[in-house]
Amino acid sequence: MSSGFRRDLKVLVFTSDVEIAAKVESHLHSLGYQATVIALENCAKFDQIVEDLLRREAFDGVAIGGRINQRHPQAQLDDETFHWFNRLVNIIHECASKSKIILNKDLADLEPAIKRVFV
Repeated sequence: MSSGFRRDLKVLVFTSDVEIAAKVESHLHSLGYQATVIALENCAKFDQIVEDLLRREAFDGVAIGGRINQRHPQAQLDDETFHWFNRLVNIIHECASKSKIILNKDLADLEPAIKRVFV
């Protein structure tokens, strides 16, 4: 890893677990990141929230959590979640094309995932 890695990156993190969202945001802030963490549901209302936020604010990176990207060890592998993940990637691509997309498995993998993308 580069010793000059920037921890002041502005990152947006999507999780499907409302109970973990505050923990993730607190964890990232403690590491020096400018983090916004949002617990999403698989519906058009949340797609619109994501789109509006990405059009309003610029982020260095956007992380999609493991239960959504289906990399979490306890993720449900189903077509509905896979299609949701695909929709999110396309919303990010359309609304925040300069943001890097970060895929992580779980909270323990989040900072390593950010480093994988930005180092």
